[in-house]
Amino acid sequence: MGFGGRWIDARISWSIPSIYIGSCGAETSQDVALFGAIEKAKRHEEIMPALRIVEPRLLRLSLVPLAGESILHGDVGLPQLVPLPFMGEGLRRVLSIVVAIASASGGVVLIDEVENGLHYSVMKTVWKSIALAARQGNVQVFATTHSWECIRAAHHSFQESAPYELRYFRLDRIDNTIAVKSLDQQGLARIETTDLEIR
Repeated sequence: MGFGGRWIDARISWSIPSIYIGSCGAETSQDVALFGAIEKAKRHEEIMPALRIVEPRLLRLSLVPLAGESILHGDVGLPQLVPLPFMGEGLRRVLSIVVAIASASGGVVLIDEVENGLHYSVMKTVWKSIALAARQGNVQVFATTHSWECIRAAHHSFQESAPYELRYFRLDRIDNTIAVKSLDQQGLARIETTDLEIR
């Protein structure tokens, strides 16, 4: 987590909240720290709608001491809270993203290989969670992927909500320069019908 961003030759310096999540996901300690800050600020309920899109049974989250450290647990209606690692890698990955977004209000979250740890069949649901959290927190999300299934799932997810807030960028090396190609909603729709390779 960090605060950064500075225009070169800017007259006024500025900084915005920014959080990076690597391709292997956030460290458990980062999730615990971010969630702890959200809970301390009584903002716990802000993240629950986005998480419930992925796990509808989730009633609440709690930090529970276990073996000398705090572990996130979820209440899914069972007699005891369930440690988050036992609830699946997918939910843990989505939690990392959602708590990062909630912690970077008004800023940016960068996610490397967003689809890692997630089955392609749940990606549309995951994108709905990301979109909801980002809108609530006024956060811009930059996510990288090599998966066409992930791109298509994002496109379909954002088509179901207005306004359409997805933009696709591809970086191509041409000789010694990098060229940027961009697609909006119409461009992604055309690519999907022609089945062209855009990764």
